[in-house]
Amino acid sequence: MATFTMPVRISDMAGRRSTTLDMLVDTGATMSLVPRSTLSELGIRPLREMEFILADQSGRTYQVGRALIRLDGVEEVLPVIFGDDDTEPLLGQSLWKSSASQQTPYMDGSST
Repeated sequence: MATFTMPVRISDMAGRRSTTLDMLVDTGATMSLVPRSTLSELGIRPLREMEFILADQSGRTYQVGRALIRLDGVEEVLPVIFGDDDTEPLLGQSLWKSSASQQTPYMDGSST
């Protein structure tokens, strides 16, 4: 199975503070996960805690906030998971499926 990343702009709700991250596209994830330190630097605060089932079928509670996320010309306010600081940023389906970037990557780097 091929893996690929996409550049994603994450901003605070007012759009005043932002950063661009290369996020691993995770077609099995519903929400996007961003390191806690990145979200904190942008002034994004946790709003609640949610329980998630991970790929290994274990459960874990994460804090969740809201961010302005831009991918491939599509910008939406979406929930983001506050991940551990050493976690690779993951792009969940919520924005990826609505963007123009929904392409099938091939191992040689081309796409449909």
